[in-house]
Amino acid sequence: MWKFLFRLSVVRIHGTMIKNFFLRSKERTSLSGISPDASGRREGGRNIFNTFIPTHLIVTISAWLGRLVMVVAGIIMVRMLTTALGVEQYGAFAVLAGLQGWFLLLDFGIGSSLQNHISERRSRGESVDAFLIVTLVSGVFISVLFSVGLFFSSPYIAPLLLKSFSSLEAAEKVRCFTTNGILFVIVTVGSISSRIWYAEQRGYLSSIVPAVASVCSLGLVYLVMLLQPADRLFWSVLASGVPSAALLLISFVVQTVSGNTVSASELRGVLQPLFFRAFKFWGFALLSAFVLQIDYIIMSQFLAAKEIVSYNITGKVFFIAFFLYSAFLSALWPLCTEAAARMEWGLLMKNLRNILIAGFTIMTIASVVFYWSMPSIVKVLAPSETLIIPPSFILLMGAYFLVRVWADAYSMVLQSMSYLRPFWLLTPFQAIISCALQLFLVPRIGLSGIVIGLLGSFLLTVCWGLPFALRRRMNSQHVAESH
Repeated sequence: MWKFLFRLSVVRIHGTMIKNFFLRSKERTSLSGISPDASGRREGGRNIFNTFIPTHLIVTISAWLGRLVMVVAGIIMVRMLTTALGVEQYGAFAVLAGLQGWFLLLDFGIGSSLQNHISERRSRGESVDAFLIVTLVSGVFISVLFSVGLFFSSPYIAPLLLKSFSSLEAAEKVRCFTTNGILFVIVTVGSISSRIWYAEQRGYLSSIVPAVASVCSLGLVYLVMLLQPADRLFWSVLASGVPSAALLLISFVVQTVSGNTVSASELRGVLQPLFFRAFKFWGFALLSAFVLQIDYIIMSQFLAAKEIVSYNITGKVFFIAFFLYSAFLSALWPLCTEAAARMEWGLLMKNLRNILIAGFTIMTIASVVFYWSMPSIVKVLAPSETLIIPPSFILLMGAYFLVRVWADAYSMVLQSMSYLRPFWLLTPFQAIISCALQLFLVPRIGLSGIVIGLLGSFLLTVCWGLPFALRRRMNSQHVAESH
């Protein structure tokens, strides 16, 4: 594969329509007031609105607007799917959708590593073309390899994962799982483009593309409802996933295809730093998946479809507010990376304080609103079903997301510094605690066992460990700088 990569690097793209399309997309970076100089650096200045509003605020505001579109589309889609599919088939749809976090591991940390390398080189005025070419070839290889692998593994995995949904035939389970998996593989590779946009402080594009995809998905799901095919679950999976996969794949290619000549020696020079850091991120992400992504797998083995749907609806409602916080978090990531690279610890801590204040404010208000309005929300989202979500479960979810605000803020700052050792030390214990508590509690107390397991894993590990690691890291860097 790398021999092909080296040959590819010495070939310039000549005057074809494809080249012109890609180069025009690169030139659109001037929309954010960032233009490449001779070294490949993009200098910051005026943003897309031709004002001096800080770029991270533009990114955050656009992310909030994009999230608003996605939330409205998602809420309408939940209502349509619960009505069209019924509780059991929508429960299967929710389990399949809950697998996205596992498939996101298939970028093997390349996205996070690439984002940090671009931010660091951007602060030094260095070119990133070699990193982009390596990422492009890696993305193609990952897409083909794992899409083929799904065809052979799905007949064994799908029946086990969806065993609780007896109304679905075995063949339908396999077909839905395979289709869902391939779409998620493409989304995973395509999502690397969002990392590039954030590193270039053009994160507003990372909000526009998913917003457009969500509207397109809503239209396709509505079309499925009108046509009412016999295998509505399969077509619902396809309709909800194709727009995101297509748009993100196009964005990935546009972002990574370069018209600049890169030598083989330059490519060899970026392989080790890109993949060494990527695998560190991936290892952390893999461990995190056992903390955050194990819930639907456990529920599919122990809980009824109606309970899974209740969990899915409650989670979607709380994620409406958490998306607003995560947008602010993502927008400040590259700023924290650049501040850490310049050892501006005061600016780094200021960003952290702003993140925490915003997160706690958003989630506290949201928790109060959802506590009082959840019965009405459930009636809107699932009008044809009788779902009762206990107030105690809503309070648990609110407490969980407040803890996530604290942990995710410190996690982002440490990852922006590419300092992952604390995660390697803490996350294995967190994963063991999370899995053990959920497996023990869910068969005994139901849905609350999922949230209690998650809460316990955070409080016993990263909630105190990450702040301690950050303080220790900054102190060591300050001592090294003074010498």
